[in-house]
Amino acid sequence: MSDETLEIGPEYDPQRRLLSTFIKGEYPIPSDEERKPYAYKSANLLSKIFFWWVTPLFKVGYSRTIRPRDLFYLTDDMKNDIMAEEFSKNLQERVAKSKLAWEQDPANKGKPFTTWPKLTIAKTVITTFRDDLIWATSLGFVTILFMSLMPLLTKQLLKTVESYESSSSHQNLGPGIGYAIGSSLALMVTGILFNHYFDVAFGLGIRVKSILITLVLEKSFKLSPAAKKKHSAGKITSLMGTDLSRVDMGVLMQPLTVVLPFGLVIGIVVLAINLGIATLIGLGVFLLFLFLIGAGSAKMFSYRDSVTKLTDKRVDIIKEVLTNLKMIKLYSWEIPYMSKIIQARSNEINAMLKIQGARNLIDALSLNLTSVTSFVTFACLYKIHGKTKGPAAIFSSVAAFDTLAVITFLLPMCLALGVDLLHAFRRVERLLSCEEAVVDENYITIQDENSNISVNIQNADFSWDTSVVPDDPDEIKQNLKEEKAKLKKIEKLKKQGKYDAEMENNDKKELLGIQNERSNFCGLNKIDLDITKGEFVVITGTVGSGKSSLLNAIAGNMKLDSGKITVNGAYLMCGEPWVQNTTIKENILFGSELNEKLYKKVISACALQQDLNSFDAGDYTEVGERGITLSGGQKARINLARAVYAQPDIILLDDVLSAVDARVGKHIVSHCLLGQLKNTTRILATHQLSLIESADRVIFLNGDGTIDIGTFDELNNRNEGFKNLMSFSSTKKYLEEDEANSPSPIQSTPGDIEEDYKYDKTVETRSITEDGASDNAESNIEEAQKDITKGRLQEDEEKAVNRIKFQIYYNYLKVGVQKLGMKGFLLVFPVSAALTTFTTLFTNTWLSFWISDRFPGKDSSFWIGLYALFTFASVLFVCVEFFILVNTSTRASKNLTLSAVKNLLHAPMSFIDTTPTGRILNRFTKDTDALDNEISENLRFLFYGLGNLIGILILCCIYLPWILVAAPVFSMIFVCLAEYYQATTREIKRIEAVQRSFIHNNYSETLNGMTTIKAFGAERRFVGKNNEYINSTNEASYLVIANQRWLSVMLEVLVFFFTLMITLMCVNRVFNISAASTGLVVSYAFSMGNELSQFIRLYTEVENDMNSAERLEEYAYRMPQEAPSRISHTEPEASWPSKGELEFKNVSLRYRPLLPLVLKDLNFKVQPGEKVGICGRTGAGKSSILSALFRISELDQGSIVLDGVDISKIGLHDLRANLSIIPQDPVLFSGTIRKNLDPFSDLEDEELWDALRRAGVIEEEDFQQVKESTSETSKELHKFHLDQGVEESGANYSLGERQLISFARAMLRNTKILILDEATSSVDYETDSKIQKTILKEFSDCTILCIAHRLKTIINYDKILTLDNGQMSEFDAPWTLFKENGIFSQICAKSGILESDFIRR
Repeated sequence: MSDETLEIGPEYDPQRRLLSTFIKGEYPIPSDEERKPYAYKSANLLSKIFFWWVTPLFKVGYSRTIRPRDLFYLTDDMKNDIMAEEFSKNLQERVAKSKLAWEQDPANKGKPFTTWPKLTIAKTVITTFRDDLIWATSLGFVTILFMSLMPLLTKQLLKTVESYESSSSHQNLGPGIGYAIGSSLALMVTGILFNHYFDVAFGLGIRVKSILITLVLEKSFKLSPAAKKKHSAGKITSLMGTDLSRVDMGVLMQPLTVVLPFGLVIGIVVLAINLGIATLIGLGVFLLFLFLIGAGSAKMFSYRDSVTKLTDKRVDIIKEVLTNLKMIKLYSWEIPYMSKIIQARSNEINAMLKIQGARNLIDALSLNLTSVTSFVTFACLYKIHGKTKGPAAIFSSVAAFDTLAVITFLLPMCLALGVDLLHAFRRVERLLSCEEAVVDENYITIQDENSNISVNIQNADFSWDTSVVPDDPDEIKQNLKEEKAKLKKIEKLKKQGKYDAEMENNDKKELLGIQNERSNFCGLNKIDLDITKGEFVVITGTVGSGKSSLLNAIAGNMKLDSGKITVNGAYLMCGEPWVQNTTIKENILFGSELNEKLYKKVISACALQQDLNSFDAGDYTEVGERGITLSGGQKARINLARAVYAQPDIILLDDVLSAVDARVGKHIVSHCLLGQLKNTTRILATHQLSLIESADRVIFLNGDGTIDIGTFDELNNRNEGFKNLMSFSSTKKYLEEDEANSPSPIQSTPGDIEEDYKYDKTVETRSITEDGASDNAESNIEEAQKDITKGRLQEDEEKAVNRIKFQIYYNYLKVGVQKLGMKGFLLVFPVSAALTTFTTLFTNTWLSFWISDRFPGKDSSFWIGLYALFTFASVLFVCVEFFILVNTSTRASKNLTLSAVKNLLHAPMSFIDTTPTGRILNRFTKDTDALDNEISENLRFLFYGLGNLIGILILCCIYLPWILVAAPVFSMIFVCLAEYYQATTREIKRIEAVQRSFIHNNYSETLNGMTTIKAFGAERRFVGKNNEYINSTNEASYLVIANQRWLSVMLEVLVFFFTLMITLMCVNRVFNISAASTGLVVSYAFSMGNELSQFIRLYTEVENDMNSAERLEEYAYRMPQEAPSRISHTEPEASWPSKGELEFKNVSLRYRPLLPLVLKDLNFKVQPGEKVGICGRTGAGKSSILSALFRISELDQGSIVLDGVDISKIGLHDLRANLSIIPQDPVLFSGTIRKNLDPFSDLEDEELWDALRRAGVIEEEDFQQVKESTSETSKELHKFHLDQGVEESGANYSLGERQLISFARAMLRNTKILILDEATSSVDYETDSKIQKTILKEFSDCTILCIAHRLKTIINYDKILTLDNGQMSEFDAPWTLFKENGIFSQICAKSGILESDFIRR
């Protein structure tokens, strides 16, 4: 891989570095058994004090690139699952006590305990980690104590120098040398203690964050339906990715809020001793600054919640894009979605800039607090006494003011992070205190082997929980504020006479907002049902009648309003297909032990054997995120196999056969439902009426919440609704065909992509096939596992090694200085930084001049005037420097994120489908948060500190030139320490970032598959997996902290020798240095340790933050892209396509280079307005035609011509915007029906209502009443009212209903080409018939291509295109093909199609 791209280093990767000549050695990568436990526990005292226990890792990291197995493993007491268990126990005890106190209060009698007391999480943290908090607070207290007393040592040192200066005789140097050594040593001890405080407190922060992540996931499994509406998967992801990401920093700083006031008191006492009454003036200025800082902090805090909401909104939009990107591409919605994200991002950045502006002012005041306070105090001291005090009093006071400045600098940071911490705790509390799903006492599960009844329901009523969930209190406040503003605007317009009826109607809709999710489905009523053991029962009915609801009622997922239900035995519900991002085998086993014999039987029964044979790695093939390597039918059958392998007593199957063709369906019925499961109670909800005669009994949903149960003949004789439903389908059984006479099966073409226009990124060849009906049980599964390595789909996340490349910094800066320009920035910023450093340092330099009367004869106005000029100029230039950096970094963050999103929207589906959502989402949550909030803060102080370091070194060299001799030595040692440190820490930080993405991936996958996970009782396994990922991440996190502390301690030792050298030279009055100059040099020299430590820390943090920039730049600049959206010189006319004539000319298609062709020399022509059905055995290439037409993949050869235009020559937007598709898996967005029909508000409501009516979504007789109903005039809105709420992913609508809404959406596009890909596979035959009539009526002048497993859907189309192995086999009128003995005729025979079914002959 080139140097310009991120590198994935090999396992053993030796490195050549600056000190490699002196530090040699080979360190093999340890195996899991050879890994060592966390070394701190076994280290000796001296090693613990100086953090030498991490040195072995530095040796390894300096010799070669460090790997995850090089890190220490966590001991049991450090593992997240152990800590989370203890924390959860303490939390439950605290909540129980609060509940008891609530119940004992007479005022609360009869009221439910629904809200936890404030600070419940915070108090539990204190209880659980009391010892750690006490130890951290003690370390912080001693550190602040030493820091606050340092000015007294400085005073004694300067007094000694003063005495030497004033005395002409030889003085005893012993006291001076003692003070020099003592002050230098005290400085080092203070630094070491502070580093230990950070180690303890930061480690505690990591533990708290990890525990809360686990508790949030555990609670997600337990939420009641009402709570799930309030806390959607998107909100939980945002909570974990954004709010909890700042918990560690918040916990780090909170112990300091307890001890900092002590430092304030000591500092004030020191000042009072030195300055007397003038101290009060200084304190007055100090308090004024504190007030200004506090006011700025309060303003900053007020914006935090609003920014959090804006961030949540942006993340939700991006998550929606990731989930539905294929839909967005097919509908050509990239540009509107990009506009939506730009708007959301701009709002977020604008709010963030307000916070950054307030923070700039606060930081500038904090950093210059010493200068301003000193100036005012010393000026007033001069006015009071008519003279200045001596250097000892003045510079020890400056040191005391420095201490107070550090404290006041830390206090706002502590408060800001404390607010973030409490905000995160509050959001977690709201989630954890939510109502949990409980099993109704009348829902009884038993294990009675003597009873013959599996399911018994007695006079039961069921309903879905539609309770209204109270909004977040902060959201309520914001909504009220917006509503008040809107009402004021309305009143103003009314007074001006500018408020008409149309505006009033629109404003009513806006103020009403999204209505609560209510449905006209009334639930299930008066259900009496007995199902015996081993019985096969089919549930059927029209779309939306409640088939899935009845299954959910039996499974306990619906609210039991009355009656009783008893389930005898272990049950399992197999509903909407969900697969893990792992191998096929692991998906089927799903945590169970492998029983090879049973496994083979299940594979055969579920028609998966041939599919496994077609994969190079067999059942070790990774399915990818959301099962991208699989067709819809394969996903359905893997889900079925998972349920069958679990061997439940009762299996509930929700429409598991809708995605498979007739032949596979027949195999599953005979070998699985009537074979492998013959002794299991089977309850199948389906609309495939051809299965009904195989059932022992049939349950028919009448549509009013009641059911009718009986045999097929009984229902056909007595139930008119059932009879009408059956009239739309032949109920003949599948026609049996002699295998000897049947043609040989069509061989699957490796590389063919069925059902989902998707690619495999790493598997060289593969076949997507549903032709799994072979009964070749003897086929050896191991045969299909010949090359397990080829089963891997997703590559490891890319991780750079060694230094961040210069190009990354350059690109970051380039996108941040767009208006100023690179040259302008490189001119303005260094000048402002130099002026900042000069004015900051020269302020005290001028003070030393004044004290020593450097320019004799000058009056006080000269000294005080210039002193004031330098002081306030310092404040100004700090603000300017910070403003330039913040503006640049914020603009860079915004532009990088938007560029990455833009590329994401235009990335090929091959990239999206083979990259985990969590990995992508991590770019737009954690990485974006780092660029938004962390890097700007770190950059400001990095450059400010760098300027101070250079300035202090120059200042010391001017006063003590001998330092020029020692400076190169100290500089070399400093560079070596930094190099040694960076080599290892940089890589560990990158390992931490990659490991963290696994947490995000697991979180996202678990939230999406929660229904399946709960059905299998696998909650603990997935929580355990989450803990494993957290532990792996924490192995790196703890070491990053320890490494930082090692460096800081080593620098403290280095600075000890530097300050000792300076103080000894001053005491010995080398170069005849004065006491005032000694005070100046010593005060700055004492700050060197902190400045160096801060510089390396900030440099490392910036480099780590630049990892986030690097990852975003990878998306912004190097993400693979589709063809251009628009090509100006080939842009078709606005009226194109006007006819709908479509021609495939010698079309060949492969999904990637080196993969086999999936379409081969395909030639056919569709006349304008023709309706063409596409069929063929599975694997024939039907969906590949759609992939070629929408240019999901580009052609290998040939061309597709639409109304005379070669579609490969025009932009993708121009093409896709003029095509309409109704996919097999319909996508609904959370919001309203209106948003789903018209996501970007381009159309009038009348058009939307008309589409709902024409599509048959709303019945003609009900249409006017539904249209006129509002929340004010009707208690409940119709299920398909424009204002009706749609839950996340359309969860409150059945699959069939979602297909109807997608159908209405397609009608609104008014294109000449309509593609239906199994668009009616999940609706009943009656609805299918209505849709087909609607298509013929509403799309009479459109060209239609329809892929269907249901041949009845297409047998009355104009033509049928039959494919065989990627080639055209037949293309003619349906009746003509039926009479011939071809593939179409054979498929018709297998599907039970008769001559009487053909209307057009």
